[in-house]
Amino acid sequence: MADFKDLLTLPALHTYVKEEGFRYPTKVQATSIPRLISGKSVSVLAQTGSGKTLAYALPIAELLKKHEENADTHEPLVRSPVAWVLCPT
Repeated sequence: MADFKDLLTLPALHTYVKEEGFRYPTKVQATSIPRLISGKSVSVLAQTGSGKTLAYALPIAELLKKHEENADTHEPLVRSPVAWVLCPT
């Protein structure tokens, strides 16, 4: 069984999932997170409570933080979307 530490590299995210009581990623998370981290598009259709929101939010947070850490402070920021999350209402 995968562990969040196998899917994410940022210690702050490891702390977050532990503090929030998430022990292991759901099937949706274990499948989606690596694809999103690698820059691939993902579309998930699953039941309520399957972990879809966290499956999108954690890799987006990790990628944004890594981008922030690697950004050249002398270059202006590119003004374009980094992620799109479409949710039904």
